[in-house]
Amino acid sequence: MNMKTRRFAGIAASAAMTASLFSTAAFAADLSTIEDAAESLAVTSASTTTINAEVNYDGIEIAALLSLVLDPEAGAQSLDGTVDISGIQLDIAEYWDADKLMVAVPLINKVLSYNYSSVPASGYLAENIGTDYIELVNSYLQTEYSTIFGGGNLFSSYEEGIVDAFTTSLSSLSMTTVTKDDLTGMEITADGAFMADLYDNVMAVQGDDGVAFGDAIADYANSFAALAELTGSDISDITDTVDAIVNAHDTIASMPAVTLDVYVNDASMPAEISLTIEGSTLSLQFLGENETSWTDIVLAVDDEAIAELTTTISDNGADVVLSADGTEYAAFSYAMSEDSMNIELSAEGESVFAFTVNADSSYSLDIPSIGIPITGTILDNGLSFNIDDVLSGQITVDVADGGTAQMPEGDAVDLSTATEEELNEVISTVASLFGSSAE
Repeated sequence: MNMKTRRFAGIAASAAMTASLFSTAAFAADLSTIEDAAESLAVTSASTTTINAEVNYDGIEIAALLSLVLDPEAGAQSLDGTVDISGIQLDIAEYWDADKLMVAVPLINKVLSYNYSSVPASGYLAENIGTDYIELVNSYLQTEYSTIFGGGNLFSSYEEGIVDAFTTSLSSLSMTTVTKDDLTGMEITADGAFMADLYDNVMAVQGDDGVAFGDAIADYANSFAALAELTGSDISDITDTVDAIVNAHDTIASMPAVTLDVYVNDASMPAEISLTIEGSTLSLQFLGENETSWTDIVLAVDDEAIAELTTTISDNGADVVLSADGTEYAAFSYAMSEDSMNIELSAEGESVFAFTVNADSSYSLDIPSIGIPITGTILDNGLSFNIDDVLSGQITVDVADGGTAQMPEGDAVDLSTATEEELNEVISTVASLFGSSAE
């Protein structure tokens, strides 16, 4: 390929790269794909997971049989089973739905329940703990429940608005075609004014409840501050950091301009990515045996190499080495044969992690810093293990379709509204089982 043909090919590749990386439609679509993937993690069909564990710890026999049910039709999850420790059996039962969390305490024939759907107007918690702490606990439980059954999170209602804010802001950036040696690329420059405007747009995004994203972050931090005040803990560093984040407009506006250059080769593969701030350029140079294989990645400052990532690929594995100034700092190796597969990570020539799986399903794990090798066998539904002949056992996990979440049985005590006398009765009963009295 002559220089002129190469130049036109580079321009065509640059156009393709620009369309895929910098068009706002593609950007929004990519983020939507990420959101869809997150939502797909939500529980959509009922399942029952059975966990069976048999463990020996220094002569103490421990056996556990647990059943975890996820029931999306009822919007609930339950866990029940038994744990046997050298002949002493403990029953376990727990239930969680959109309103409450329940845990059985078989020793006293009680079920402790907590309603997190609202802040109680009366009861010991409301009168002595305070609404700030209760709201924090409720918010955490609501968030975790939403993550399991709705695929959401604390700020999930802001995601679409934040994507729109980024999309709108990025569409205002100017992009210029640039060349370097025989490569063609695109250049984007963002100054403090642009980044401050993007920051303002993101912080102003409103959630389903009409609260701005920046205010939601501040409110969440304030709830932790209230908890810290209650417990006497000092989290001023955290609250100061949050305050700096939600009031960062002036700081961001004064930041120097940042220029991003992305160059591609004839195969439309990135050949170099560089970031320039105040005249200094940090770049990643992608080198290889051909235009679609990266076997050498160089990190450079102002075109002077400061680190290098080299990959050597063979028919039976691969080696990756991170080095600087000719000194090896880290290495990763993967090797496979008919009899085994081995993975090893080393730092400055010393092994820090080694894992081997053999054809007969036996395995070994060695972490020198711990100094205790682990051996065992990988099973179809679990594994067996032996740690220095002190801790050994077997764990299996089986998942089946279907299942109905069940509430624990017993005399229920609602912690969210319980009086001081009711809580003291529970505490006293538990204390009496261990030969002590509650004060």
